[in-house]
Amino acid sequence: QGRCEVVLTGAAVDGAFALDASAKPGQVRIGQHLASALPPAWSWKVPGGEGRRLRIASLPEPADAGAHRFTADEQSREILDPAVVADTELGRSPAEHRTITVAFVVVDDIGRRWEQIGPTALIDELTDIATTVAGACRQHGVCWLETDSEHDRVRLLLTVGAPIRRESDTQRLVAAVRDIGARHSVRTGVARGRAFVGDVGHDRRRTYNVMGPVVNLAARIAAVAPPDSVLLATDVAMVVDESFETIDAPALTLKGMADPVHVARLHDRRPVPNERRKNGPLRGRGAELRTIETLVDGLHAGRGAAIEIVAAAGLGKSRLVAEVESTTPVPLCRTDGRRDRRTT
Repeated sequence: QGRCEVVLTGAAVDGAFALDASAKPGQVRIGQHLASALPPAWSWKVPGGEGRRLRIASLPEPADAGAHRFTADEQSREILDPAVVADTELGRSPAEHRTITVAFVVVDDIGRRWEQIGPTALIDELTDIATTVAGACRQHGVCWLETDSEHDRVRLLLTVGAPIRRESDTQRLVAAVRDIGARHSVRTGVARGRAFVGDVGHDRRRTYNVMGPVVNLAARIAAVAPPDSVLLATDVAMVVDESFETIDAPALTLKGMADPVHVARLHDRRPVPNERRKNGPLRGRGAELRTIETLVDGLHAGRGAAIEIVAAAGLGKSRLVAEVESTTPVPLCRTDGRRDRRTT
């Protein structure tokens, strides 16, 4: 619903990953089926190896297909996350380093499922998962950035903090992956840290991407997470502790990581924060509350007002608004928007 994702899976994809793993630097290996469709002089058999090695020097120069420029249209909205579409409409996004939170949602055993239920049922199953992911991302304001095919698995990359930053980013991402895991048998890894974000490519072909150690960490946590679980890097668990209960899990030894990685397993959501806030006073914001209450009282006399709350992220803007919502006797209608398409 509102999102169309292209996923490649099956024996051909698994074969490509096997060839990639067996190729040495500077080599291009191709499968036997592809080799049989090409002139024999273009490849040769690799002794004791997988497939055939392509003779790059023997390949003819490709014909000039001409330069084509494809403009964004309504069809792009079916295959891109709304946040990426909005970023694209603004033009090239400046690359920058930014703190983001990343999650990989992994669907395993694609080959086994293919054999057990057949391709049509597998597509239906993946479509159901995609529908859930799209709905959870839409509900919690999370970006479903891309989908990767791997050997016998599909990985969905979800991000917050990029392309668009909002308050409570990490909490919203954890809420989304919790909802996804409640409906489907997936494994998920979540990490938070600095990343390089922005457009990659040239004007005729570019993509919005996030890169850096935090992305690799989330991917590796997801790869070793137990089935039907969400593993959070320790700093993520600390950020969401007010909203979610977690259980300490054994430290992970991950490829490329010199030290063990400490993680926690997501357990359940704590009581709704606004309900807890009603039980305790808001401290240090008495003057602001009195100002807002005076303006709200003016509504009965037909006097409208606009209030701008300005503060750095994490200093309590949302907390102040929640207090007003919970204490004001008149009905309120709350809407959320962005000052522009890249900021809260």
